[in-house]
Amino acid sequence: MGDNNKAVNSNNSETLYNVIQNKRQSSRNQNINNNGKQFNLNLDDTSNNRSVFNLNRSGSPCLPNFGSMSSKPEFNSKYQESNSSSIGLDLMNGNKKKKNSVTEIDGNLLVQHEWATDEDEDSDVQAKAMTPKAVTNFNTVTKKPSQTQRKKTWINIDKNYLSGTNDSQSSGNLLKLNTAITLDESDTLSDYNSAGCEVDGKNCKDNNQCGIDYLKLNKESMYHKYTTINKREDKRIKLGMKSSVYCMNLKTNNYQTKQELLKNESMYKKSKMFSMSVAKKSCNFKRNRYSDIAPYNYNRIRLDVLEDEQTGSLSNDYINASKIILDSIDPENPEVLIATQGPTKYTYEQFWQMVYDQCMETSMREIIIVMVTPLIENGREKCYPYWPSKNTNRYVTWKDSENLIPKLQFVGQSASVFKQDLKLKVLNEEQVNSHYYTTLELADTASNQKIKVHHLYYDKWEDFSSPTSISQVIDLIKHTNELRRSKDIKVISHCSAGVGRTGTFFALYYLYNSFVSKSLSQSALSDPVESTVSQLRECRMKMVQTFEQYKFIYEVVKQLYDDEISIA
Repeated sequence: MGDNNKAVNSNNSETLYNVIQNKRQSSRNQNINNNGKQFNLNLDDTSNNRSVFNLNRSGSPCLPNFGSMSSKPEFNSKYQESNSSSIGLDLMNGNKKKKNSVTEIDGNLLVQHEWATDEDEDSDVQAKAMTPKAVTNFNTVTKKPSQTQRKKTWINIDKNYLSGTNDSQSSGNLLKLNTAITLDESDTLSDYNSAGCEVDGKNCKDNNQCGIDYLKLNKESMYHKYTTINKREDKRIKLGMKSSVYCMNLKTNNYQTKQELLKNESMYKKSKMFSMSVAKKSCNFKRNRYSDIAPYNYNRIRLDVLEDEQTGSLSNDYINASKIILDSIDPENPEVLIATQGPTKYTYEQFWQMVYDQCMETSMREIIIVMVTPLIENGREKCYPYWPSKNTNRYVTWKDSENLIPKLQFVGQSASVFKQDLKLKVLNEEQVNSHYYTTLELADTASNQKIKVHHLYYDKWEDFSSPTSISQVIDLIKHTNELRRSKDIKVISHCSAGVGRTGTFFALYYLYNSFVSKSLSQSALSDPVESTVSQLRECRMKMVQTFEQYKFIYEVVKQLYDDEISIA
């Protein structure tokens, strides 16, 4: 056992990040056209191009909420097949999928096996190839109900084994560790308050010492902090998934003591806050770019819509966007921002209606959009070319004069009825440093009320990664500040999912402005970076999605202090 461990620890030639990146890159390259032709986005809206599929962040196709579909009587006759491993039958029988994740600690690769539980509300089905008419079988690993406990088992793996370069001599490096981490149900609920930023907002008596200490963290300490942030988010999400359970318990009202009733009522209020039930509705399936990225109910941006004449009720007000409030460093001067997903060909018109309505809420008739993703990355669409410019005209045809954004919009199974038709046109576009700057005009066709849109497009930031240049990101932040003469001018940012790069940009934007205003150096927080990212996670899931992005934030803040010292 000791020799095997030594063999694993000695193999440090390739990091986990490189292993996974190489595997991801090789799979992406298969999707790129090898004929040398320019990649063409499939943007037509013909019947042949329609699909029930969405993609999750790993790129796997997912069907909408298959778990709820299986409860319908017609599900059996339409989808069930004789084979017991069919998707419909597996879901109805309660078979669960196995979740795996990989982590690197001290040079070792640890694979975490986790069994899904009944509380997992996100029942999207992942398969390599599926069609609406023929449900394809897929392999599931099942366990007996008595064995399906909430346990995570860590397994140590040789890096060569994971990368596929192992030989017969290294096959013995697969070691099972005698460690099992059990997630106690009561711990998940009782520790809810630890999910808040107050845990990260520890004060430091010596402000100068604090400013030095958190910038001197080594990689292991940063990783520990980032893992803690992820665990707190998991608790919030699991708690949010149980809102329907608590609501049902309150309706039955079978409590022996008043304390039990009050406790359940308190848990319902907390779980309802972090529920994502609106985003998970089947009518909103086509409104989400990725099936596993959704806004919380409590702070989601609601579209300003009217009643649907056909139904007589309010039309669909859902868009995958969240209100972000950052005030951990300076509570008296909060930063209010909007994070959203990259518009799709189904939702880009709703996006423009949201931009107009958000701008009209303020006295300023200007708004800023910061886009931090390329349109296409490794042959895969990351964002629909939703604005007219030289960068988007090669993918879609925009009119040179005006483009209509209608007030009646149908997406999937629901309609959104807005107050106005809008006209969109380009005023000017130019390249500023490393990003593109386009000014646009949105006008109400009836009242002719106009707003000015500042669109900043930074296309040099790949998904799941950090920027290659600190100076380019600082230039982007400075340009945003120049355009934002007042805090009444709102800032909307998006990448593809609206979490990883968007969260990193918002964290850097907030920390940079706090640094300039001296509130960062005067803060009593032991680690402002950790507190900022924790607060972002409370507003929207997976903000700052990877450890590489989290570590990059520390590097930028350290660079700011180093530049200040060199100038002084």
